Amino acid sequence: MKKVLLFVAAAMFVFASCGKVDPDNGGLIDDNGGDNTENLHASLKGSNYYLIVMDGTTSEKIASKVVADYRPDDNGKNLWVWDGTYAGGTPSGLSFYGLTEGWVCLEVTTVGWSGAGWQVNNKEGKAPDWLKMKDLATDTGKYYLHVGYKGAAGKAQILGFGYGGTEYKFAVGEGTLDDAGVTYTAINPINNGGKFDAKEWNEYEVKLSDMGIDFSKDCTDANVFWCLSGGETGKQINLDAVFVYKK
Repeated sequence: MKKVLLFVAAAMFVFASCGKVDPDNGGLIDDNGGDNTENLHASLKGSNYYLIVMDGTTSEKIASKVVADYRPDDNGKNLWVWDGTYAGGTPSGLSFYGLTEGWVCLEVTTVGWSGAGWQVNNKEGKAPDWLKMKDLATDTGKYYLHVGYKGAAGKAQILGFGYGGTEYKFAVGEGTLDDAGVTYTAINPINNGGKFDAKEWNEYEVKLSDMGIDFSKDCTDANVFWCLSGGETGKQINLDAVFVYKK
């Protein structure tokens, strides 16, 4: 299966200046426009961050706590689409952290299936800090995969996380989605009262110790994270605030 590096950066991301938001709603910036960390969203108050999707303003707030950065750059570096199954979508609204910053927005094409992955290959220098994932083996029970997701009502999508040849898949959104003969039922978000809300960002967390992944292995070529949306043309997936961190 062919992987194509997605260069449609303008369609995938929204680039704009940050907007001030209400800290009572989990916002990023305090009422006086300062850097009061007490007002940061709960997901930003941990340590040892491994970034997969996060806007520039937010990442600057936690820069001292970032261990590794696997985010796509302005040219889509690290983000690969299988066989043209996704195109860049048109995002709307504010980011997960309530800013007018960018996130990954993809839309299913007419191929009949879909798949995209954050492929990192240490040999080609795409992510020279890839092997820092091995550090997770020392204290896996305190690490979580965090995901911000938006999608249409009644539509599940599958997300995957992997390292060292082992992978873990789960569904987000609403309902079920099949992949390779396996049916995945969407898990509950940790916000919105535990119920999926198609009008809002939904927040998910999965404990790494529940994934059954051996992070002590060497790994130089793999997808650290991926998404599968099925074959429905026009189905959109929005991903933001995707990272591993320690609570």
